[in-house]
Amino acid sequence: MPGAKNCTGFWGGNVVYYGCWLLAAGCWLLADGCWLPAVGSHSSFLDLRSSFLSGDPMHRLTLLTICALLWAAPAQGQWPTTVRDNLVIANQPDVTEEYSSAFPLAAGRVLVILGKSDLDTGVCYQIIDPEGTLQFSLPTPVCPARPILGAPKAVPDGLGGVLVAFESYAQIGHWAQRFDSLGNLLWGDSGVVVTETNNGHFKMSGDGQGGMYFGFSTGSPLQRLYLQRLDADGQRLWPGPNGIPVSTTAGHQTSPLVTSDGQGGCYIAWQDNTPPWSPNYDLRCQHFTSQGQPLWDPQGVYVAGYSLSAEVLTEGGDLIVHNPGTPGYAYRLSPQGQLRWAAPFVSYETGGSTDEATMVLGEPGYLYTVFYDSQNIYAQRISPQGEVLYPHHYGSLRVGAPLEWTGLAGGTSVGAAYRYPYLFAFFYTQQHATGTDPPRLAVQRIDSTGRAQWGPMGAILTGWNDPPPSIQVPSNLKLVPDDQGGVTAVWSKREPLSGSSDVLAKHMRADGSLGGFINDASASEPGADAGFIASQTVSLSVSPNPCNPSTTIRFDLPQAGYVRLEVFDTAGRRVGNVGFAAKSGPFGGEPDLQWYPAGSHAVTFDGAGLPSGVYLVRLEAGGASQVQKVVLLK
Repeated sequence: MPGAKNCTGFWGGNVVYYGCWLLAAGCWLLADGCWLPAVGSHSSFLDLRSSFLSGDPMHRLTLLTICALLWAAPAQGQWPTTVRDNLVIANQPDVTEEYSSAFPLAAGRVLVILGKSDLDTGVCYQIIDPEGTLQFSLPTPVCPARPILGAPKAVPDGLGGVLVAFESYAQIGHWAQRFDSLGNLLWGDSGVVVTETNNGHFKMSGDGQGGMYFGFSTGSPLQRLYLQRLDADGQRLWPGPNGIPVSTTAGHQTSPLVTSDGQGGCYIAWQDNTPPWSPNYDLRCQHFTSQGQPLWDPQGVYVAGYSLSAEVLTEGGDLIVHNPGTPGYAYRLSPQGQLRWAAPFVSYETGGSTDEATMVLGEPGYLYTVFYDSQNIYAQRISPQGEVLYPHHYGSLRVGAPLEWTGLAGGTSVGAAYRYPYLFAFFYTQQHATGTDPPRLAVQRIDSTGRAQWGPMGAILTGWNDPPPSIQVPSNLKLVPDDQGGVTAVWSKREPLSGSSDVLAKHMRADGSLGGFINDASASEPGADAGFIASQTVSLSVSPNPCNPSTTIRFDLPQAGYVRLEVFDTAGRRVGNVGFAAKSGPFGGEPDLQWYPAGSHAVTFDGAGLPSGVYLVRLEAGGASQVQKVVLLK
């Protein structure tokens, strides 16, 4: 059929399956005996037909109700278990669906954001439950009352939800929407206006309180950089149609990067080509308070020459800048703009693409990178002091811990995510030299020592057979780790003939096999070496609550394992550790892990040095996590 796409995967097959059965059943029942198919021993279904045709109103109503419910409800989901099949998130014929991203929601669900070239839907979302069932039969608009075409970008809101922003292709300005941790829309069916000027160069970050920092540059010839802030209700907080200017320089600022500072303010970095002209551009940064006051030099602080792949993160209140290249550097700046350290060889990107290297936060204080060096996929781990921890020998072409060590790696996209105690990497492989090795997507998992756990090539997610030279490299490789040591992968794949693009997903279990979650905790043996504790058996309680100034935190462990207890304020700022030998600060200061034997345990939370308010105590035991609220009244 012209324009049709392959609906490989559970949804594609089962929607058609159930639809055909319902259609056939309806025709058969309503034909009043004109057609009697050979149904073998399906006597119960024949009895239902007889009851329907007998004229019994209750039987007829009941059967019609069942059919209606079956038609309206999604089919029972199931994650694909073979390399060939994929879970189809979006594959509407002759429609481009891409710019996908994925985020964890409550109850183990995954939120997928994507853009569609369909005027009726525009920027859309879908929700996947832990079993692989899609919440909607088709992706639904993030702004139902105002479908907007655009390329969406999304980030966590810091409170378990997600912020989405996009430039409208049909209207002037940038728009935004917010999801809570349950996947509900919070900023109305029309979304909210962020700016009143169009330009594709924008980035945003959550402010840790449910709001958003939004940085963007105006178009040529001026190229002025602006910063806007939205509160948790989507209201613009700073004046003017675009917010406040980032630099006192008249223009020549593009490609903003934004991250919260963890204290209510934000850091912003950008590409700067202020006269006298620099052939390679500069990478400059600025620190703003929650009220929009700049804290550093009015023109920003120079960090390095700019890379198209630059990234910014916040760790412990400091700004981390990752500037990929040959080699890639990481820079750590204090809240006052002072350089704490510059670390070379944190990555080694040779292809010149904008997404061949990426950095993520790991254990508190530590950073990880995943990168492609034109042949293989590597990871690197960086200490709080800026030390590069995995072996890196440029002369031997080994520049980190190998994630895929076959020389087959290809393409221009990598993805990464961290969930204690593992780093997850997502990459594309294909043999360029001969073209005989089929293109495929793989994921890898490593521990803190750099040991790969899913084989020398990673665990294969999927493959395809695009005819050369029309092989289409997948993009937007996103990962959402789960609490069992597995991971959900989401990506976009362009069709070689039609040119349209689909969004697909897959789940990899903790043991490196494809499929849904493993309910039996004993089946998750690969996680046992890290001191895993089954998440469903960990308990956490706090008493007395409210407290002044101390209370007791109790937790039960069914087996021995590593435990982390941390306390956060409602803005998401960590105020310290609980239950470890004091190093600094009211709760032991430096993040650490403690080995606890099986059984019941009690530690003290002392809030003497904290103001009255609401705090969150988080227990992490292996991949499991529990949170309890504590009210401090003085």
